[in-house]
Amino acid sequence: MSKGIGHLVEAVAPLNWKQMERLGLSIYPVDSLGRYDERGNEYQFGNELAGIAGMRRVEVKPEKSFNYKITDYKKGIRNSRNLFTSATLKGGPITPEAIVDAYINANRALYGVNRSLYQDMEAAQLLGMSTDAMDTNMENRGERRAFDALIEGDFRPLKISRDVKDLFEIRAQELGIANPFEAAQDVIERIADVLEAVPVTADFFPDIINPFDTNILPDLVGALNNQLPPLPSNNLLAANTGTQYGNVNTNVNVADQYAALFPGDATGKLAAQKRNQTTNKNLLG
Repeated sequence: MSKGIGHLVEAVAPLNWKQMERLGLSIYPVDSLGRYDERGNEYQFGNELAGIAGMRRVEVKPEKSFNYKITDYKKGIRNSRNLFTSATLKGGPITPEAIVDAYINANRALYGVNRSLYQDMEAAQLLGMSTDAMDTNMENRGERRAFDALIEGDFRPLKISRDVKDLFEIRAQELGIANPFEAAQDVIERIADVLEAVPVTADFFPDIINPFDTNILPDLVGALNNQLPPLPSNNLLAANTGTQYGNVNTNVNVADQYAALFPGDATGKLAAQKRNQTTNKNLLG
């Protein structure tokens, strides 16, 4: 606690020893090596003098902070790859569905890592760092291919190495089962083709459906049953067939029946009406 307070007081106190050290370095002649500190920073007398009043101009050097961003990027790439191998190469049996799920999850994390560095590259350019300087920094850290892709806004999906594929085969032989990666490989390659078209310029990772997931298969029987009308009850069937309550009087006369069967036949309709009138007279007696 006391050390933390001491550092805070030292940082904000006027004319602390750091300020005096910078002020002393700035007094050296312009062509003197004594103007540089151990980190190669050069100080100007006028700027350091203004710092006594809290008006010191601090030069932003994105090149230094960008190196830390590359370190974070490399760590994120390793962690993304581990998401795949740790989920699929535990030693026990694994299904093609689980392999594809792990591949999708690893690429989702990988996309986030690449987009983060892409945004850092944009910020570094705004602060004055040139594209050539970023290229040099990333090439020195073994990330030239990553730079070439990110500067164009492209995403490179996870590539399953030959060594990892061999591990799947070895585990399958040890367990005496078929190699599950062979069943999943075609799907993984198709997913990779889709992800290659996804840019890192926008925060968008597609919602990819695993074709091995049985829950996405349509319930054809259930869908068909939902479209069919409900079956009639036994009582209704009996009523319609006349087996329970005898013949059912529909109260439909002959004229109406004829009109329904032959709607365009006017002569037949009149004959049916006359026949119907005769029938009614006979019933009335």
